[in-house]
Amino acid sequence: MIFLEYQINIIYFKSVMKVLVTEDFLIEESALNELKKALEKAGNTEIFAIGHTDNNNEITEINVVSWGNEFMAPAIINNLKQGDVVIHNHPSGNLTPSPPDINLASYLGNQGIGFYIINNDVSEVRFVTKSWKGEERNPIDTDKIKSILGPDGPIAKNLQGYEYRESQVEMAIEVADAFNNSKISIIEAGTGTGKTMAYLIPSIMWAINNKEKILISTNTINLQEQLLKKDIPLLKEVLDIQFNAVLVKGRNNYLCLRKAKAEESDLTIGVDENLDELMTLIQWSKITDDGSLSDLNFIPREEIWDRLKCESDTCLRVKCSFYKNCFLLKARRKASQADLLIVNHHLLFADLSLRANLNNFADLAILPPYSHIIIDEAHHIEDVSTKYFGLKTSKKGLIRILNRLWFQLRKKEAKGVLLLVSKKLNKIKDETVIPVQKTIDSLITQKNELVNLTAELFDEIAKFTDNIIKNEQNELKLRITDKIEESIDWENTVRLKSKEFINSAGIFITNLSRFHKKLDSINNKNSKIFDSNLIEIAAISKRVEEYVNSIENFMFENNTNEVKWIELKKYKKGNSVSLNTAPLKIDTILKEYLFNQFDTIIMTSATLTVNNNFDYFKDRTGISTVEKREIIARLFPSPFDFKSQVIIGIPLDIPPPTQDLFPFHIEPIITEILKISKGKAFILFTSYMLLNLLYSQIITKPELSGITMLKQGDENRHNLLKKFKKDINSVLFGTDSFWEGVDVSGEALEAVIIVRLPFRVPTEPIYEARREEIEKSGRDSFIEYTVPQAVIKFKQGFGRLIRNNTDRGSIIILDKRIQEKYYGNIFLNSLPECRTIIGTKDAVLDELRKFYYK
Repeated sequence: MIFLEYQINIIYFKSVMKVLVTEDFLIEESALNELKKALEKAGNTEIFAIGHTDNNNEITEINVVSWGNEFMAPAIINNLKQGDVVIHNHPSGNLTPSPPDINLASYLGNQGIGFYIINNDVSEVRFVTKSWKGEERNPIDTDKIKSILGPDGPIAKNLQGYEYRESQVEMAIEVADAFNNSKISIIEAGTGTGKTMAYLIPSIMWAINNKEKILISTNTINLQEQLLKKDIPLLKEVLDIQFNAVLVKGRNNYLCLRKAKAEESDLTIGVDENLDELMTLIQWSKITDDGSLSDLNFIPREEIWDRLKCESDTCLRVKCSFYKNCFLLKARRKASQADLLIVNHHLLFADLSLRANLNNFADLAILPPYSHIIIDEAHHIEDVSTKYFGLKTSKKGLIRILNRLWFQLRKKEAKGVLLLVSKKLNKIKDETVIPVQKTIDSLITQKNELVNLTAELFDEIAKFTDNIIKNEQNELKLRITDKIEESIDWENTVRLKSKEFINSAGIFITNLSRFHKKLDSINNKNSKIFDSNLIEIAAISKRVEEYVNSIENFMFENNTNEVKWIELKKYKKGNSVSLNTAPLKIDTILKEYLFNQFDTIIMTSATLTVNNNFDYFKDRTGISTVEKREIIARLFPSPFDFKSQVIIGIPLDIPPPTQDLFPFHIEPIITEILKISKGKAFILFTSYMLLNLLYSQIITKPELSGITMLKQGDENRHNLLKKFKKDINSVLFGTDSFWEGVDVSGEALEAVIIVRLPFRVPTEPIYEARREEIEKSGRDSFIEYTVPQAVIKFKQGFGRLIRNNTDRGSIIILDKRIQEKYYGNIFLNSLPECRTIIGTKDAVLDELRKFYYK
């Protein structure tokens, strides 16, 4: 990216209301005086101020938003709008933009926000990027949308089997209206509505007409592939609009050429047990155009990819000798030229999470600037945002970072950056390096001691967790409540060991930082041979410090809007232990960093309503509290004829799923259903335990010998689905990931068996804490939170069956609570109207036979 810089040496001030700085830069005298007062007050420290401009680009108001120190100041970027100016002083008088200045300026400049550097007496200014105000926006022509999607339109003429759907046109017009009027729209589009086309067409029209990027976020790879391989290519072919769409992937998906070169050079220093895989990746880096994991024909081991992947804290940016050929930057350049940015929810919320950290403006450009968002599969918003605004600290993660410094397994050769530095130092014939070599020996000893302390701390945490929960399960989760934190055992074991760890880690980080300074001095005298090593050491030091801070906060901080818990997984070779935090309520975070920041936000899914209203979604996301925004919620029902295409069966003469005999009663029912449907079925579970039990029983049934049984966990999801679609007499036993994001149309899938209603585990820490929060306010958490969560999942499972207007099949619900409990109607009322058989298992099976054999 090229940055245009302008140097103005002298500013002439006049005692009038408007002070002319240059022909392009006007500032009112009152605003100028405010700026001078702020600079005088700041003294020898840096400030960031926002200059608000009028229609003539004249600065009429100055607001100081951040006070830092002489060298760096945190940048406040929220609440800026196109045409504003960020004014930043350099007290030294050197107006050359620093790398953080350039990064921030580039991000803001793409949004029409200027970035100016001044000295403390405002006698000089440097324009890093200029502000600009966009032209009047061009609204989307809804008549053109109707024409495109009409029965005689370009899509109908080019897409075999195209069906005109009135609900699709209505949704597309709703999306267009959201763009035209900067609305927040919540849209449930039933299966078969054609929602992707309904939002793609107005998105393309807006992006081209107004030269503004549209970000489209999905939760699943399947939907991304549908957009990129099916829908977008079709629209490129049939529309008279030229546009570009790009899939944007996270930084860690890309290989770093500098690291690859450093690894190749370092391999000549000593033996590496990972030589073959490393060399394969290094050679691949020389021929690949893409440089991302998806371009590889194998999946590299995590510890190997860690050594080669792009990372924010090891990136040299414009100073890197591989800058022009950087795979990540190539991808970012393509993204910067695209009209549509396709991302997953994880990357979207990673971007929002980074924006939330105001000190981290070097990485604000994780995604190119955008001001319009479409979030498909929006029912995942709360879960994904909870994860990205939370934190997970594991023993394995911390030890892996420490081992990047130095690691030796038994009698094998040691490896790590300290070893590489040591071998390079040995080649330098200078006595001044001897003390530095001795420091390496000391650091290795300290590092090993810290690894041991880490293991001791997490072992103490595991022991404490085991003692509290006291059961034989291999996976335990212990929520840290006030009662636990006030207990003597917690104070005298876990917290005591934590203090010892934190003190030792602090000393180690200090010593590592001192070593870095000494090595940097030697590096400057020896042709910069340690450049790569210094970057790695600095990154490791920073990450270790972040781990230590997170452990300290977990152990000793008390945030009322935070849920804390310990996860313990038991394996034959040892325990996996992690400390976890997550926001109790995500609504205020979403409001601040999502709903208040973007011009247009469209959230859509086939499953947003519960009992035909959006109350649950609005409450959980906090969207109902957003002020000064027009918010629209629309439900577009599926065009399919569910009354004739679907039969729902609910047998009642079986035990509820909470009873021990439940599996043994439903096994013969499932067997008979599979005989009737001749396979062609999904069996959806909520636990692997029940799945494995029933699979082991049903697979042995001789009457099902002609039916192929597939089980989640035996192969990866993609291969299982491929086999299921190919073998039209197969059955797939699946859990969580098969309830949604799976599209199987035609005769391969004609039955979906829902073993039990998909309630989440009640002891999950984050859900338990949220239920308690609701109860504290005197509300019913089961009806307001637990049931709606299950209904959304239930609707997703139902949606697997009918994918087009010729599909037909059955939904069998083996959880009789849906009929006998007071909340059951909420589930059934949330489905389309279908023919429903409720009665004995024999009655249900008889109706199924009639349905399939007619």
